Amino acid sequence: AVDHGGNNHHSIIFFKDRYYVAYHARKQALDMGITAIDRNNPDDRSKDSSDGNYRSTQINEASFDPSTGKISCEINMKGCSQIESLDAYKKVQAETMSNQSKGISVNGLYDTTVKGGKGDWIKVSGADLSKGVNNITVKGKGGAVKFCVGSPKGDVIGYAELESSMKEITVPSVSSVSGNKDIYLVFSGDTELDYWYFS
Repeated sequence: AVDHGGNNHHSIIFFKDRYYVAYHARKQALDMGITAIDRNNPDDRSKDSSDGNYRSTQINEASFDPSTGKISCEINMKGCSQIESLDAYKKVQAETMSNQSKGISVNGLYDTTVKGGKGDWIKVSGADLSKGVNNITVKGKGGAVKFCVGSPKGDVIGYAELESSMKEITVPSVSSVSGNKDIYLVFSGDTELDYWYFS
């Protein structure tokens, strides 16, 4: 279909008393324009390129019927609902994100970092900021990171100017915010992040 047969490599996950199905799909790549699949003729493989197989992980909640042992899941690309708020006062690994801009890459295995360039961003959804924000601690290198609420151009919480080598720094916030918010980390230049948290 529109995904050119890319809904595959699925896994079933049981997490916090709920079932989920994770699977690969090409929809994000199609939306970003980085595949050669012709949306008007998705069965025509003549235009496939080396990018044409780019798949990203999608996840949907599933239901399990213990009487039959059957799991069912609608693969609708809507994703699943957030089941708890992100604790922004504990170390948040940079690869923890609900969305990202096109230029972001995740590097490493187990001890991973996130890299991006000028204007790139990562987003965490539903961060619990009930204690407000006085300081921002970041471990990273290169460029600077701007912390915003609601969008990459939203109200600024603070800025962290990073050094040329991987190092943890703590900077004061420029404004406080409270409640449950989506947080964007926007990079000013070539930047690599390990983790961050608020205090």
